[in-house]
Amino acid sequence: MDTTSLVVLGIYTAAYVVVFMIQRNHMQNQKEAFATQMQNLKETNASIKNFMEIFDLDEIKKYVAIKEESAQLKAQNMLENDEKLKKMIEDGANENLKTAVNIVKQLYTKQMGDEHKELVAIAIEVIRRVRKDQREAYIKTTLPRNSRYLLKMIEDPDFDD
Repeated sequence: MDTTSLVVLGIYTAAYVVVFMIQRNHMQNQKEAFATQMQNLKETNASIKNFMEIFDLDEIKKYVAIKEESAQLKAQNMLENDEKLKKMIEDGANENLKTAVNIVKQLYTKQMGDEHKELVAIAIEVIRRVRKDQREAYIKTTLPRNSRYLLKMIEDPDFDD
């Protein structure tokens, strides 16, 4: 072989070595980027899992059931006491007692209305998190006493906004 061939062969060899080093460096960078992305995905997955643990639907159902039972007991107690008050009024209690009873009834009705508004707001937020194709069945099974009102609400096209 002559010197020209050896020089050309040397240049080709040097070029191949340089290309190999560049490709190896590029592969290492891609490997590091992939590892970073995998770590980010794991962190995101853990965050989603932690976030979803906050919304334990069974606990929300228990809370709503307890609040509903409490409201029913309060209403039942009010009705029982109301019957006693009606009898007192019918037996000749004065006009001031009638006025006082009516004021107490109005205040109690307002308080119960505010409590129910809070519960409905929670129920609506939970229903919004249920898939659209499962909402009707969820409402009918989970909230049967209120289903007629809630089913009307979800039919509204602006419900998910």
